[in-house]
Amino acid sequence: MLNCHKVILICHYFPPHNNCGVRRVLYWANSLANKGHDVTVLTTRKTKEQLRPEGVDPKVKIVDFSYGRFRALEGGAIGSFGFSAQSDRVWWQKFAVKIKRRLINPTFGQIADPNLLSVVVTMLSCWMRRKLGSKNSQIDFADATIISTAPPWSMHLLGTALSRLFNRPLLIDYRDQFSNNHMFGGYFSGLEYKIDSFLCR
Repeated sequence: MLNCHKVILICHYFPPHNNCGVRRVLYWANSLANKGHDVTVLTTRKTKEQLRPEGVDPKVKIVDFSYGRFRALEGGAIGSFGFSAQSDRVWWQKFAVKIKRRLINPTFGQIADPNLLSVVVTMLSCWMRRKLGSKNSQIDFADATIISTAPPWSMHLLGTALSRLFNRPLLIDYRDQFSNNHMFGGYFSGLEYKIDSFLCR
């Protein structure tokens, strides 16, 4: 059991998404909350509405982020079915996904993460707020243990930045291998290894 009773989980795969990666982090959040820990989940923005996903323990605080903006999800509930209905891709989005899978992934591997720009902007926003003495009203990093989980690898980048910015311990979890991944190998596998070394040092 963690010595610290405040835990911040940083992830992309979280309800209302519904897959094996989601269930894994959801179990952690609910289990830690049930054991008395103060749990906050910081996750990428999934919907325009400020809706709280179903299946998450009421004691777990959920905050989503997008390009430096944070918001607590405290509105009405949304399930994976409702989320899927909202998230039907238009033709150009389907085409973009095919381009990414057939051209970008084989070349750039997992480095080409769609969340990367939002993560970098969020890192800069947190750094600016910290330097200006402005606190984030949605998340309290004091006395917290940060846990980042991937994929995508950009969640570890955000976790590393927040850990160093607020001088908090960080646990890095890899659900899938990032560097030297046989499924997503590209011409930049050497860069992936260097990124891994930087994040895990």
